[in-house]
Amino acid sequence: MAGTTTSTGPSTLVSFDLSVIVGCATELAEATAAVQQTEWQAVPTDIEGPESPHFEQWNELHRRRQRLGEESDRLKRALGAEGPLQLSNLAEDNEPNWHSFEQRFNDTIHGRAVRLALTKLATAAIDLSGFAHWRELHWGMRDTGYRLLMSGLAQLWAGLPEQHRTLLRQNLQRTNEVVGSPIDLTSSPPTYDGPEEIPLDCQYRIYQGYVSCPADYLEHVQVGAIKLVEDGHRKFLRLATLPRFLQMVDEAVPAIEALVQKNYDPAEWGDYYEKAFWALKNLSRAHEVQPREAWPCAALEHRQRIAQSAGILFRWIGGTPFATPTLEEEAHCALSEFRSAAESLCRLQAESHELSEDVQSSGDSVGARISGEPDSRNAIAALLSVFTNGVVDERIEQAANVLQNATLSADDKVKRIDKLIPLPPTASAEDLGKMVGVTKQAILKGSWWLENRKGEKKDEIGRRSARHRERTEGHEPSLRENAEE
Repeated sequence: MAGTTTSTGPSTLVSFDLSVIVGCATELAEATAAVQQTEWQAVPTDIEGPESPHFEQWNELHRRRQRLGEESDRLKRALGAEGPLQLSNLAEDNEPNWHSFEQRFNDTIHGRAVRLALTKLATAAIDLSGFAHWRELHWGMRDTGYRLLMSGLAQLWAGLPEQHRTLLRQNLQRTNEVVGSPIDLTSSPPTYDGPEEIPLDCQYRIYQGYVSCPADYLEHVQVGAIKLVEDGHRKFLRLATLPRFLQMVDEAVPAIEALVQKNYDPAEWGDYYEKAFWALKNLSRAHEVQPREAWPCAALEHRQRIAQSAGILFRWIGGTPFATPTLEEEAHCALSEFRSAAESLCRLQAESHELSEDVQSSGDSVGARISGEPDSRNAIAALLSVFTNGVVDERIEQAANVLQNATLSADDKVKRIDKLIPLPPTASAEDLGKMVGVTKQAILKGSWWLENRKGEKKDEIGRRSARHRERTEGHEPSLRENAEE
């Protein structure tokens, strides 16, 4: 921190080096004066690179704005700011700290006139750093910051002790020549006839990390946050398996029931609301985003029912029930539908799990009968794993789910199964048709067959011709020998 602490009774106040602050402020004034709207307003913010006719101007403007941002940060640190001062460097666990500014410098040992001047200078540094940071040129930030900077300098000069003014006259003379400083270096004592406080038209601003932001910044932040949440919902709905989907439903049901039936303590409302709100917002989009893995048709129907009822419940949870009394009746009906669809989905999962266990146990018993040994199922599984490259359990199960998915066409089923388990070249169109339950012609007309097996017949004819030639060449010597004899 650019200052020292001085104990004054029971509290601790901060003492800043005013000469350092004046020096930083004057250099910032020089950097700001080098960027005039009349000179640089016509320079486009988007250029095509070095080939653009505006490249040199744009590069020079970028250099001057960079210096303006650096001088703004120096003034902030001279006034006690700590931590990262750039928006790109901000993080939740590493935010900037500027305690003196938040206290309007009332935690310092300086007099009231100096404290008011320091507040103006700090606010000016915030505005000017915003002008230097954003891609678009917000000239309002530049004008407001420059106005407060010059006013704060004049007010601070008037409040400086004589020994400080003597040391700073040389630097201020240079600044006075460059920017036309309002400071009268010859008057003794100097006078300040500007406003003590920050003018009303300069008081309101939006800033983040002590950098001024455009007027629509909060709107853009909100839109970005909403998009981030929606992307998370879309990813969940796309990747969630049936058990994971049911887990979210089960976790949300108690909170939804408590809010719809108004059966909760006032202290519990916040927790219930948060759980129900985000879960319903997510589940209500389940009809828009389909799962990546293959779900049974019945499961997809129950998923659709959950999504529709969740949409009604979401409007109820986030709405104003006293203004819409009919929505309360709809919410109770939607809750019943939500429960019914969830219970049906649970039963479907349980039946599917039992079926898979029965199939596994049947396979185990068949293996045991074949080998006659208790551990034969492990040997059979090991053999199948070798001959199928280790895809016995996971990929075959996924392929079976694809085969049972009634929403997919025969061509789509073949494509997905081929991605999971490459179909052998010996599999004919008739074999594939029997597998997916269609005719041989349907497979031959599909895009998978045209892309992967087109010309297969010609290749087979060529292979047969080659075999015939090999056989013929093998018999030619013996025929010639017989002719010679």
